Amino acid sequence: MNAARRIGIYYGCEMNFIHEGYRGMIDGGDRIKAVICVDVSVIIHKDGKLIGSARCKEFRQIEGRLIAAYNIVMKGINSLIVILGDGSLARINIVRKEWPSLIEESFQLISKEVKYKCSDFFMVRIFSDFSE
Repeated sequence: MNAARRIGIYYGCEMNFIHEGYRGMIDGGDRIKAVICVDVSVIIHKDGKLIGSARCKEFRQIEGRLIAAYNIVMKGINSLIVILGDGSLARINIVRKEWPSLIEESFQLISKEVKYKCSDFFMVRIFSDFSE
């Protein structure tokens, strides 16, 4: 997680934590928070459990993914770094494949500028050992 933040700083990206993973994507609001340098320096010695993860039955359904897509785009997020295992990667790969239709279906009322900005979806996988 710290490596991802440092890479983001290097490339001038704004980074966000999505607390509770896919559950946080669907809930939106304050579950998606911008990360500042202080946030990372405080947790460098801790593992990813600090931001949490949660199983999310709703994310397995198209309706849940539509809500998640809407929430992350409205926060200005156009790329994700997924930290966890194969199950998380498999689910986000479904979103990557569905992305154009998710945008079209959930953003019919959003401006063309927002649609263009978020028309591509990229995914990076980071392997992480959460053992203590």
